[in-house]
Amino acid sequence: MENNVEVQNLMKEYEENGIVHFTNGIVEAYEAYREINDDLCNDAKVSFKTKQFAKEQIYFLDNAQCFEVDPHLFQFALKSESSCDLDAPVSEESRPPADLMFLHYTGTLGWMTINCGDFYNIFFGSLDRYLKFPLHEIDEAPLCKIATLKIGEPLQHLGTEPYFTKSGEQRHLVYDFLLVLRLINNPRLTIKDNALTRQQRRSLSRGMGKAVNAWHKVTWNINEPVKAKKPYDAGFHKMPLHFNRGHWKRAKEHHPKSQQRPNALNPEHRNMWWTWIDGYWAGHPAFGFKKQYHAPKLKVN
Repeated sequence: MENNVEVQNLMKEYEENGIVHFTNGIVEAYEAYREINDDLCNDAKVSFKTKQFAKEQIYFLDNAQCFEVDPHLFQFALKSESSCDLDAPVSEESRPPADLMFLHYTGTLGWMTINCGDFYNIFFGSLDRYLKFPLHEIDEAPLCKIATLKIGEPLQHLGTEPYFTKSGEQRHLVYDFLLVLRLINNPRLTIKDNALTRQQRRSLSRGMGKAVNAWHKVTWNINEPVKAKKPYDAGFHKMPLHFNRGHWKRAKEHHPKSQQRPNALNPEHRNMWWTWIDGYWAGHPAFGFKKQYHAPKLKVN
């Protein structure tokens, strides 16, 4: 991608300035956004209002579920819909899979969604300008509200202007973000990869230890068949506290919450019946707290 050169130059600029170490990954992006907000709170020249916003964003980041979409998958999401219709009602397919969601795409770009009951607030941010100007001159928290999302209604309060692709097509950042959410919600087999080494995992198993503050990667192939899970997990009570993202589950037509998905990414799913399962916490803190980030992938043959 053309964006890769810009990202590499930006990473070099971060290292040379020594402001914040930033690499192209969700964990680094999460830490960078939190560090910028923390610096805003501690800068005496920053306004009180901005400090309040920065404190709120720190709270939201501390409680948010992290999602990572690589550039290849982002382009795949954009190509799934050729036209951008901002007047169309937001589909159930674009429901955020967590009440607090932080998403990283590439470089310094970050998204956040906050569940406010009947609607979601959508925030967008870029850390580029924080390299070039002092914090008190910017005097603004990095994540800015750009839209309000309510399922079944058009997007509201759009705070950014449309952009044009090389082919002259008009698109909008928020609409692209909705396509990414639709891709994330595509139901597939979930695989959890432990970030620890084999020796560390064996040691924890023997000693009933806790994997505290260790990042775990949760991924799923969006182009593989859906596989059923066991209805009961015998080892569930031994799991550390962790978050299961919101997802679609196969259902029967007569089930109370069943619905069809005419806008599903996979055409085969559009005539089936589904139930939306909200994101939820599982496991028990007695066995530790598992930090994790969610990363869909596209398996290429």
